[in-house]
This record gives sequence, structure tokens and C-alpha cells, in this order.
Amino acid sequence: MEAADVIIFFDLSPLITTYRVIKRRLQYHGKTRPDLNEGCPESIDWQFMMYCWNFRRDKRHGITEKLKQHSKDKQIILIRTPKEAKLLLRDITNSGCRSFERADVSEIIGQK
Repeated sequence: MEAADVIIFFDLSPLITTYRVIKRRLQYHGKTRPDLNEGCPESIDWQFMMYCWNFRRDKRHGITEKLKQHSKDKQIILIRTPKEAKLLLRDITNSGCRSFERADVSEIIGQK
């Protein structure tokens, strides 16, 4: 985080994240995902599913506390929905780095 100017935290609901894990598992069943090393087929287990489901409950507070520590010298953008992510990507595509000069991109931790 020290080297970053902007930090984007995806704080998506457990329903969305768990659905996407299952969807990826079905989509790449028996195959290697493009973002994984060759020979590393897609797999999930109950422990991983529970980690995903409980991530927000178990880890969010610690993450937001660390982000607040950096909020004075970094721009922290909190994305809570897929729609917010799409809007941010569209803004970055259209405006490039200037997207981060505007505070209205999304909620900024500690400022709204």
C-alpha cells in the first residue's frame, strides 16, 4: 500500500462473491483458468467456500482500519456493487488517470 496512490477495495456481498466462485468452478470444470498457471485446474472445497462466504464478516473490519490509516495520503475507493465497478471501469476507460482526481468516483473511506 505504501507505493500506491489509489487503493480500490472491492467490498462485495457474500452472495455475489460466492455465486461468482461457483460460476467460475462450473465454467472451468476440469480446465485451467486463463489467470492460473498451466496444469492448475479449477477446484474449490467447503473450507474455501466458507472463507469466501465469511470474508466480509471476518476480514472487513481489519481491512478498513488499515485503509483508514492511509486515507490522509492515499485515495481510497470503496466498491460495494458490480454497478459501481462498471462505472469506475467506464470512467477509467474514458478519462484515464484523471478519473482519480475526482472525489465523486465512489465512496472514499473516511470522507463520506
